[in-house]
Amino acid sequence: MAHNRMKYKNIFNFLTVCTGNFMAAASYTIANPIYPSEALARGVIVSNTGVVLGSAYVTASLITPFCCKLISKWGAKKVYAFGSMVGGAGNILFGLLDYIHGPVEFFWLSLLFRTISSFGEAVVLNSSYPIGTKQFSENHRGKVVAFLDCCFGFGTAAGPSIGSLLFYASKGFLAPFLSIGIIMILLGGLMLSQDLKNEEQDTQSNEILKWTDILNCPGISANIVVLVFGSPATKWVAASSEPHFIELYGMTSVDVGLALTGNAIAIALTHPIVGVLLDYGLSSIFLIFVGNALVVLGLIGIGPFPGLQALQTIPMAVFSLVLIGMGIATIILATFSNMMECAKRAEIPDSEQATSMITSLWLLGNYVGAFLSSIAGGLTFDLIGFSWSCTLLASIITVAACGSLISSIISRKKWASYQQF
Repeated sequence: MAHNRMKYKNIFNFLTVCTGNFMAAASYTIANPIYPSEALARGVIVSNTGVVLGSAYVTASLITPFCCKLISKWGAKKVYAFGSMVGGAGNILFGLLDYIHGPVEFFWLSLLFRTISSFGEAVVLNSSYPIGTKQFSENHRGKVVAFLDCCFGFGTAAGPSIGSLLFYASKGFLAPFLSIGIIMILLGGLMLSQDLKNEEQDTQSNEILKWTDILNCPGISANIVVLVFGSPATKWVAASSEPHFIELYGMTSVDVGLALTGNAIAIALTHPIVGVLLDYGLSSIFLIFVGNALVVLGLIGIGPFPGLQALQTIPMAVFSLVLIGMGIATIILATFSNMMECAKRAEIPDSEQATSMITSLWLLGNYVGAFLSSIAGGLTFDLIGFSWSCTLLASIITVAACGSLISSIISRKKWASYQQF
């Protein structure tokens, strides 16, 4: 009976974390469809609107490395609750901008409140993985991470719809942010009230780990390289795909949006499949290689590769986007699993702090890759065209993937010979 109670408690804790991930992700994107028009109505220029919306990702990149420090001191539960409450408060403050009408005040307060909410969102995301993975045995880690990623992905996709629906239903700017803010604050309070598995033991027995302890683990750096170059492939073509498809195929912006939705759906559906495969023992290195191969094939098809003009069809473009989505989902989950394996082989203790530090590096790889890909994708499109731009990224990913694969194999052999010795 006690065992069943503990099992249900762990499931409830995990569902709470997943809900928080969904809300934090929705908070990232809820302002996208409604804030620009409100800002323009108050005389805020478009570039400043972009600064406000983009500040969320800058804040996330800056705060991510410090989250593990907080977790090592307070424990993941308190940090998660703190982040959820701060994110909720930031959203409520952002909604109160409905009563600000001066362009200068509106811009600077928008930037301040968006920074506060994105600070909370980043903290929630960083602490959710240490909490989630601790609720179940290591045999279920792949499925746990996959489900957390799915919740974040669905939240990101649902955020704009939630924002638009509440905005038009209430005919005001306050309701969307007030609603999500209250829910996040309540989730933070709920998390504080929970008795998390191994929470006290982890915070008391944690050894003080340094970043060099994690980075020196054989294979960690190789995974980060794969993340930087492979996982944000969609960002590379995000800015250039719309003008390319419109010019080449005569598609409308709505058609392009639907085509890109196929990419998002492929990512969401692939996550659980890869999670199950990892839990059944399929090699994470093999899956990383498969993920990179899918992304490369997708880039060759969507370009298409110079000389393969016969592939220039709308079905091939959509199919290529689906391949890229499947590859990205595979890379993201397999790299996290492999980074955890690398730490375990290096005898890093399986603690909240270690998981948080690995999560931070994993997320930073995605953030840096997304930022660089967004810039480089648009720049190469202007300089060499869409086809050669996609071919260039495919070549870079191929080199990075092969190099990382060789590095991982060598590091594993060294570790195996050391163990035998």
